[in-house]
Amino acid sequence: MRDNRQLFAHLCSRKESQWEAMERVTDLDDARMGILMSLPQKIVTWDTSPMEDIFYRPKDRKGSSRTSEQIEWVVQRMGEEDLQYYYVNTEGFSYARYGFRFTPRTGTKA
Repeated sequence: MRDNRQLFAHLCSRKESQWEAMERVTDLDDARMGILMSLPQKIVTWDTSPMEDIFYRPKDRKGSSRTSEQIEWVVQRMGEEDLQYYYVNTEGFSYARYGFRFTPRTGTKA
């Protein structure tokens, strides 16, 4: 698993309680955009908060929930008429610890 956090750390907001509070980043170069688009994606509903436990893995055999081993994600926030994309760095927690909003572009490579 590749660690890209250092490429995006300076763009992130920290521990925001609403997706709208995360900074919107518009000047990503093709290399960074390609990296973003290669990250695993998580789809959430419009009313989901970034502080909710959305990055848990399913319960193990003993019935314990565990945080996902994946640290970086692209979150697709889906509304009735809108779709927003966010880079999220969980730092191993179950919520969006750091993140920013971006608009994806096609045709970019990591």
